Amino acid sequence: YSFSDTAVEPVAFPCASELHYADLVRFLRDHGVIGYYAEHESDHVGDFWELKHFLLTHLVENPDADPAALTALFMNRYYGKAAEALTWYRKKLDELCRKRGGFVNWEPGLAGFNWLTDKDIERFETMFDRVEKAVADDPLRLARVRHARSGLDALAVRRADVRLVAHGVEVASTDAEAPRARLRRDLPMWFGPNGHVRPF
Repeated sequence: YSFSDTAVEPVAFPCASELHYADLVRFLRDHGVIGYYAEHESDHVGDFWELKHFLLTHLVENPDADPAALTALFMNRYYGKAAEALTWYRKKLDELCRKRGGFVNWEPGLAGFNWLTDKDIERFETMFDRVEKAVADDPLRLARVRHARSGLDALAVRRADVRLVAHGVEVASTDAEAPRARLRRDLPMWFGPNGHVRPF
């Protein structure tokens, strides 16, 4: 897998699906399902892959577990001082998706994220700037926060590139240079020569 800042698949784009895992698992349990297979591929770039994997694993083991408590446990341990802001970010993503009728299917493409506006992206990027500063003295947490940000950056870059090709420079208003530079800096460390390598 060779890294390209414009080749990151849509599975990296922001979608807080984990906020509905408990409802899904309980629905399956209540309707007699006795086996469940979940595919969580692309762990090197997947949107909040670690949180989603943690939550789903625990909820499949115990559908009545408190998803908020599990989320808090994970976020505090994995992101440290960044936990509160990133938890807010996930909730806000879900709120915007539901409010605007967003629907992210299996292979959504860029249009599947039209419920996120350019202003939303700018707002979240500003939040990530603050969060990175908050964990700047913790290299491990800083790397994790930057990884969590990569999906938002990938969406901003892809959106700007598509507009540039389709409509010209004057329409590609979203600033893609800073997100592109972050992707080139942060994502390669999650790629290895023989597949995915996640050092954190």
